[in-house]
Formats: sequence, C-alpha cells, structure tokens
Amino acid sequence: MFNRQFQGTIKLLIFAAFWILASSCTTLPNSLNIYHRQDDGIMSPAPEISIPDKIWPPGTSYDPDKENLLVISSNPAGAEIFLNEIYIGTSPIELVKYPDGFYRIRIVKNGYSEYRSSFFFDEKQNRHHAILSRITGTMKLSVSPAETIILLGLDKIIPGTSSLPAGNYAIEATLFGYSRQSIPVTIRENQTTEVSIVLVPSSFSISGISVLPQKANPRLPGVRGDIVVRFEASGSGKGKFAVRDKGGTIVFEKKLDPFHARYQTVTWNGKDSSQNNLPDGKYKAEITAVSADDSTTSSVTAEFQIAQSEYSGARNITSGAAGLFLLPDSIILSNLRMQADALFMLLPDESGDQASPLFFSFGMGILDTGEATIATSIVMSPSDKIPVSLTASYKHAFVKPAYPGGLGLSGLAKLTLRNTAVSDISANPTGFCAGIPLEIRIGDYGFGISPELYLSWERSSWDGLATYPLGFYASGAARMGMFYDNGAFSAGISFAMFSAPFDSGFVIQFPLYTAAEARFLVPDTSLYISGNAVFLVQENGEIDWSAGVGVSLLW
Repeated sequence: MFNRQFQGTIKLLIFAAFWILASSCTTLPNSLNIYHRQDDGIMSPAPEISIPDKIWPPGTSYDPDKENLLVISSNPAGAEIFLNEIYIGTSPIELVKYPDGFYRIRIVKNGYSEYRSSFFFDEKQNRHHAILSRITGTMKLSVSPAETIILLGLDKIIPGTSSLPAGNYAIEATLFGYSRQSIPVTIRENQTTEVSIVLVPSSFSISGISVLPQKANPRLPGVRGDIVVRFEASGSGKGKFAVRDKGGTIVFEKKLDPFHARYQTVTWNGKDSSQNNLPDGKYKAEITAVSADDSTTSSVTAEFQIAQSEYSGARNITSGAAGLFLLPDSIILSNLRMQADALFMLLPDESGDQASPLFFSFGMGILDTGEATIATSIVMSPSDKIPVSLTASYKHAFVKPAYPGGLGLSGLAKLTLRNTAVSDISANPTGFCAGIPLEIRIGDYGFGISPELYLSWERSSWDGLATYPLGFYASGAARMGMFYDNGAFSAGISFAMFSAPFDSGFVIQFPLYTAAEARFLVPDTSLYISGNAVFLVQENGEIDWSAGVGVSLLW
C-alpha cells in the first residue's frame, strides 16, 4: 500500500513538472530559449532575450502568425549555415515551420573563425545570432631607405608592427631613384610574419611616353589644342623635349626642368619654335634625357597627328551639319566626338508681333569619315499653328581640307519633316535632299558652295495663304558662303536661293536668303558663343530680318 501511494506521488510530481514547462512555453511567445554547448560538453541555458523588431535581421520581423519560425543571422552577413551538418543557406535566413528539437549549428565564412554552438528549439519564434571573429595575424615590416613608400593594395602603410586579416597580400615598395619591388606576403592566424624590404638604386632610364590628344588642332586652345606629353623617369636627371616632322626635321625644341619625381608632364601649344602654325600631318614627340651624374642617356618617342580641320564648325540650321548659318561645309567631327547646339532668334512680322524661332541640333562623328546629325526647329508665334520641323542628316567626307590650304568635298543626305508647308528662316523645305558641300581653304580664309536637289511630296512657299496640291515636286537650291576662321574665332556670310519646281521651268523662287554670323570660343573651355542675323529679300524688294544668339558645346 505504501508503495502504491509513493508511486502515485511520483506520477503527480512528474505531471506537475510537465505542466509548468508547458505553461512557460505558451506564455512566452516572444522570448528565446537557446542552449550553448561549450567545448567541455556541458550545456547551459543562455539568458532569455527579448526580441523587439529592431534587432531582427534585414527582411525579417516578428510575426506571431508564423509558427515554428527560426531566424539565424550573423555579423558579418553572408556566412554559410549548417544545422546538424546539413547546409541550409547563407545568413540571414528565415526558416518557417521548422521542427522542434536539439540542433548543432555551425557558421562558416572565409577569413573568419568557424562558429560552433548548439541550442534546443522549442519556441514558436526563435532567433540565433552569431558574431564571427576575424582570423588575424601580425606583420612586422622594416624598409630601407626609410622614406620608401609602401602600398598594400591601394592603401599606404607605414613600417612597424600591424595586425592584418589572415590571407595573401602583395606589397609594393617604391621610391624615386630606386627599383620598384613587389613582394608577396602571407599572413597566418595568430602568427607574426616578418618582412624586410631593401630597395636598390635603379639604372637611369625614361619610359612610358604618351601623347594626348592623338589628333590635335593647335588653333583650338582648351579644346583640342594643347598637346600633353607624359613619361616616367626612373631617377634624377635632366633632358629636352623635341618635335620632329615626318621628314625627321626638328620643328620645336625646349629644355626640361630637372627630374625630381617619377612622373613627368610636358605641355606644348602645337606651334613651331617661332610660334607659327604647323601644317597638318604626322609628327613625333621625342624625349631625350641624361642622368644626374651625366653617365647614362635615354630617349623615348611617340607619334601623334596635327589636324587643324579638327574643330567645331557652327551648326547651320538647314541640316545641323557643321558650316555657316545657311551653308553646310565639308568638315566633319572625328570619330565619336559630339556637339550640341541651341539657337534662339527673334523674327518680327508686319503687325509688330514677334515670332521666336528655336533651333536645336546634335551631331556625332562616325569612324572619322562621316557625321550624323539631328536638328529641330520650333517657331513660337501668336498663330494658331506652331511651325515645327525635324531634320535628320548624314554627311560623308570624301576629301578633307588640310591646313594651311586645301580642298574639301563631302556628300550630304538629309530628310526633313514639317507640320506646315510655309517656309521660314531655316530655308529647309519638306522632303529628301542630296547635296555636295565643296570648299576651298587658304590659311584662315575659306569659300564654300553646296548645290542641292530636293524631292518632296508638297510644295513649300513663304506665302502662308498659298495652297498647292499634294504631288511629286523636284526642285534645286544653291548655297554659298565665305568665312574667316582661326579656330578660336570665326565670322562669315552665307546665301541660299531655291528654284521653283522643275515642272514650272527654271525660275528663282523668292525669298532670297542671306545670313551673317560670328562665333568665338570661350577661353580654356569647349563652349562657343555665336551671334546671327538673317535677311530675307522678297520679290517686291522688301526685306524681312531675324537675329539671335546661340551656344555650342563640343566634347
């Protein structure tokens, strides 16, 4: 009887213990029970941790509706996680409806000590966070000479003892006048690696010459004008810079300052020793140097090109191509060079109201032989319908004019779309156009002409009241102009006249167009400022005019 009473008491105590344990589990849904097992195999419960939202890893938050939610994170993140030696992903990770039980956790990340622990997962929501320890070692570094520059990757370090993450490194040691050294170093965990660097004096030499730009126009200061030559000197010395033409004749020469650093730069304005413009062609930059003790000489050369046709021409509003206001010329932008232009003008009419034509264009050079351009015009006026035009053009250079004198010849194709048949100061009718820009340059002066053929499905007119049926219209145009251009400043006048459609006979169609312009380069920039005036001579002798200002940016 006594045994039966004792057995009943034991069962009651066991039941009470399970009831207390179950009660604690259900009344702490927002708490954490994690048991850490240390290397001695003894398990001890970790302190209970409250889990406010702010400490949950990125992308996770406390959600009481998610049962058996296990969240594992680490600092730093991105570590591989193993539960009972089964890979489950990288931290942070969220595991939903994960089974209760005892787990061994292992977290691994390259360059950090492996993290090992264990816990008993018995809550609806648990979070396990591991702080990983970086594997480090010590490097003891000494150098000679003492002023040697030491680089560890991109970071400059100083001699002495320093702690570094374990791994492989490359140390660069450099000092002007000494041979550069690159030394591989391995830092091991909890070990000291001694590194001793002794630089030796280098033999004198110069190397690594480069010339920018490869194609330069000395008449454009600040854009493509100044020619910059860079090279390296291994030690102290002196030298001279010379430029030779394709025949080997020295056209420019100057002494250089003594070398006190490895990297040297020479800037040249592209003119000869008498400060005259050099003819277009290929040239060679030459650096000749001698060591400080006059015992060793060294020289390097690099080729480049002077091309004084390499400049930003004005954008004429007929096609957006480089040239005068009404005349496209034969000049093109070099490969992948770009130019953007904007022009604002005022156009008074008979009633005293003013229209405001706006012109925009963008051009880009293609393979040093062609140039593609998109141009648009919008005439802001009190009228009900605002005239808008869009022109796409391509110009191909067959012959490029060489400075100081030469002939230039290009082919131009363009397509214009307008929302009205009324002509305006752009002198650019609707339809397809083919032209042949031709120019002659003598020094800074030039003359150009461009015969053009137009094919259109509508007839344009200056008379806004005139109406013509849709059909096929073929007509011609002639554009011409003369200019002065020294690269930094240009001015010129241009003319344009159109014929009536050929089926009406060869008749000149009014108005006749005349434009005058001037533009200059803002010093040491790629920005041009221009002023323009356009005159339209009507058949009755009256003259309409328009004037404006524009900007151009070359890059």
